[in-house]
Amino acid sequence: MFFPYSVDVPMERRPIANWLLIAATVIGSIFFFGSEDFDHVFVLYRGEDFRIIQLLGSLIGHAGWAHLLGNMAFLFVFGNAINAKLGHVLYLLVYAAIGIVEGLVWLVVGNSEATLGASGAIMGIIGAFLVMYPRNDVSVYFWFTLAWKGTFEISAYWVVLTYVAFDIWGLVSSGDSAVNYVAHIVGAITGFGIMSGLLATKIITSDSDEMTLFEVLKDNSASKKAAAGRRARRGGKKNSDDSEDWTRFPAPSDAPRSSPPASRQGGSKPGRN
Repeated sequence: MFFPYSVDVPMERRPIANWLLIAATVIGSIFFFGSEDFDHVFVLYRGEDFRIIQLLGSLIGHAGWAHLLGNMAFLFVFGNAINAKLGHVLYLLVYAAIGIVEGLVWLVVGNSEATLGASGAIMGIIGAFLVMYPRNDVSVYFWFTLAWKGTFEISAYWVVLTYVAFDIWGLVSSGDSAVNYVAHIVGAITGFGIMSGLLATKIITSDSDEMTLFEVLKDNSASKKAAAGRRARRGGKKNSDDSEDWTRFPAPSDAPRSSPPASRQGGSKPGRN
């Protein structure tokens, strides 16, 4: 088992909106646990039981304590940094937008009658985290046996891509699973796209000590281009030197001259989201 528990991201403001979002989700889920009267709000149904409010209400309802606490832990770890970067209002708008998009896509292509949970929206926040902080360290707790457990740190892009890969594998191989893999994948793509758009339009910008995914890719591309240029210059110099050597030391007329060397997520029960 692997469980991220902290990210190395300096925050310029307290993520109050994310704390309130977590509190509201926990309180709403407790009401949902206590009564089935809230199904029409906290569960997303397709067909005649669908209500618009369910697109947001289903982000609050959860299938049980383990489902709720696991989701809220991930939202706390990754959401705090994104809230601190976006500000409170924009963060809540982005979270809601991701939840609505993944809910609408599930209504079209999902394979169960109902779904609930915040996982899709949280995967969107994780997708946004990948855009903003790909190289920042994520502290991960691992546990396999009582003797084999501990922690390690790893760049965020490895963590995010691993979770996305597991979701894709789950979608392809699970068949009639209770886990809403569609919402996870769509959420991650949506969060990635929204954050990319916010950066492209300069609604948000990276600080001098931050490097976004696109800056990392650009930096890698520039490094490769520079390395290729250095190799080409070395190769050109070598060829030039060789030519001078042939002029200075001509080969005998009866010997062939050598060429210069070359340079180189079913069923009737709500699926868990």
